[in-house]
Amino acid sequence: MAKLSGSIDVPLPPEAAWQHASDLSRYREWLTIHRVWRSSLPDEIDKGTVIESIVEVKGMYNRVKWTVVRYKPPEGMTLDGDGVGGVKVKLMAKVAPRDDGSVVSFDVHLGGPALFGPIGMIVAAALRRDINESLQNFLTVFTGTGPSSRPKPNRDDRSRR
Repeated sequence: MAKLSGSIDVPLPPEAAWQHASDLSRYREWLTIHRVWRSSLPDEIDKGTVIESIVEVKGMYNRVKWTVVRYKPPEGMTLDGDGVGGVKVKLMAKVAPRDDGSVVSFDVHLGGPALFGPIGMIVAAALRRDINESLQNFLTVFTGTGPSSRPKPNRDDRSRR
């Protein structure tokens, strides 16, 4: 299983950062692995909400059925995903106060038979780049901060089978 993390400081109060991070309708603007929603988006998110999307990593598309297993505004939410071919994904989004702003972080766990071995390592490396690019996009889209800002690398990032 691959476990990846990334975080970035944003000059927004936690409530505003949370509002953007949990707005599923805007994922296409900043979350690089998200391609399209394949189900209607709910008016409100809560534990037990189920939605479907198409995700892409390294040119490979997969339809994923997401279930919200934790929803605690404005701190975080966890989505468990079941994809085609036994692919399992867990996406944890978190927002925490930091100085005059917030830190937004994402943890992604990937597993399932399709991701064991060399292909799993390739997907994990691509996903690490996608997480960092997504965090930079989040900063740019929601704060207007230019490309000179970079996500802070998380020294705990590592891939495991």
